[in-house]
Amino acid sequence: MESDFEQVDDSNNKNEKLFLTEEQKKKALKAQILLGIISLIMIAIPGILFWIFGRN
Repeated sequence: MESDFEQVDDSNNKNEKLFLTEEQKKKALKAQILLGIISLIMIAIPGILFWIFGRN
């Protein structure tokens, strides 16, 4: 049975793109912190608005 997939020799390929540099790690950490802060704010806004304006 013939294979439709081409055989690739991975011994010569260097996967340097898989590893993050220090600069990329710092940028990723800053982005994660920023997304976390924004997420907390967006989750808290409806509760705060309901607490302030929801009282009758």
